[in-house]
Amino acid sequence: MGAGKSAVGRALGALLGVPVLDNDRELADRTGETSAELAHAVGDVLHEQESAQLRAAAAAAPPFVAGIAASVADRPADLALLQRTGTVIHLRAPAQVLAARVAADLRAGAPRPWLDDQPYAWLTAALQHRERAYTDSADLVVDTSHATPEQLAVQIAEWLAQRAT
Repeated sequence: MGAGKSAVGRALGALLGVPVLDNDRELADRTGETSAELAHAVGDVLHEQESAQLRAAAAAAPPFVAGIAASVADRPADLALLQRTGTVIHLRAPAQVLAARVAADLRAGAPRPWLDDQPYAWLTAALQHRERAYTDSADLVVDTSHATPEQLAVQIAEWLAQRAT
C-alpha cells in the first residue's frame, strides 16, 4: 500500500502499450464498492473477492500489467499462481515513505482499506509480516522511494526487454 502499484502500473502499461488491471478499480467495477468500503463492511471476505479476481486476471490473455493487492502475500496459493502465470515485480519502499504517501492520499480523499490514524505502525507491521513473501516470490524487486512512476516504468521496461533476449 503506497509503493506505487497503481501509478507505476499505469505508466508501465502506457509505455508497453498493454492493458492495466488495477486491483482496486477491478474490485470496484465488480462489486460497486471501493476496497475501503468492502474492507469495513465484510473484512476478510474482501480477500476472497481479491483471490477470485486474481484467478480471473491470470486467465486473461497476456500481456498486461496487473496491480495486485498487497494482501496476496498472505495467500500462498495466490502467490504461487502469480509466479506460474507471469512475471512478478515487487515495488517496495520503507514504511516511512509508504506512510507519507498514503497520508497524502487520505488527505486527498483516496480510500485506503485497513488504515487507521496510525498508518506508519500498520505499514511497519504489514511489511515485517509480508516482506519475505514479496521478495521470495519476485522476479524483480524495485525500490520506489526516489523515482517517479515514469522513471520506474522505464527501468522495469528495460529489465523486461533484457530478460526477453
